[in-house]
Amino acid sequence: MKKMEAPKNSLRIMGRTGSALQVIQLANNRKLAKVSLAVNEYFGTAGNQTKHTDWFNLLFWNDHVALAEQLIKKGAAYQVEGRVRVNTYEGKDGVKHASIDVIVNEIEEVKHAPKEE
Repeated sequence: MKKMEAPKNSLRIMGRTGSALQVIQLANNRKLAKVSLAVNEYFGTAGNQTKHTDWFNLLFWNDHVALAEQLIKKGAAYQVEGRVRVNTYEGKDGVKHASIDVIVNEIEEVKHAPKEE
């Protein structure tokens, strides 16, 4: 039997930012930066494809905020690695919703990614 690594909460995704970076100043000189990332998948055959988009909230804490401020541009493509956190909440309509946060450890701009329409 092959030995497995200890469990690790890690996700690597590639997508495009759907908003401008939002920077929030918190208490105790802490900072948080947030931006949404759209990850598209296509299903079906050529000429009859269906597009599905998953949205992720990228979170940058403290020292990573300065990097995010330099790097993040709305509509640009990025490859991201980070820790996943799922949030559940009840909307104004009383329906339960979930959002997926990625606490970013690594980010790289993908310059060659084709722009989707």
